[in-house]
Amino acid sequence: MSLKFCFSFCLLLLTMNVLSGQAEYYTLRDKVGLVRLYMNQPKITHYESLVNNAKLTPDQRNEAKIALEKFLIDRKVYISNAMESFDLNYEITPVYFIPDSLWRSFKADKTGKYFLGKDGLIDPTISLASNQDFYIIAQENYDYDFRILTSEGSPPPGNFPYKLKHSLFSKIRALMGSMATESVKRLNKQLKSYQ
Repeated sequence: MSLKFCFSFCLLLLTMNVLSGQAEYYTLRDKVGLVRLYMNQPKITHYESLVNNAKLTPDQRNEAKIALEKFLIDRKVYISNAMESFDLNYEITPVYFIPDSLWRSFKADKTGKYFLGKDGLIDPTISLASNQDFYIIAQENYDYDFRILTSEGSPPPGNFPYKLKHSLFSKIRALMGSMATESVKRLNKQLKSYQ
């Protein structure tokens, strides 16, 4: 094979990849992003079972109650940070926020009340229109480590950058400042690169 052929073939692949990414970007633009907030319901349920376990000593139940309260405060801070960061830094599409503990109910019946208002509580006035397409913004490995998924829960087709990728500097900024803000800014920038 000639060098010219290899170069032309690589250029063709790159062009196809970019066009595929652009097509997926514009497909997202017509949808609503559902930010699935990780609540760790199994951990909450575990603490609640310890608090209500009559076989444990009062001190053990009290320790579990304190641990549960701390964890619930942590989740409230997480929800607040994520919502504020998306509201300020995500320009791709409108987003709604749904606790992952309500995800199965939402998938079974999309007409229910699942979305959080600005106060972090379920807001009955927020609903998904019956014909509204959506995509998912879910947690990857950590609270502010996001990935984009189709409404069926699979990665978008092609080589679209569905996982959040930090550069060295953005990761340092995230660790030194607000992880939520830096992650949402980075996700927004990563997706807009296909505009």
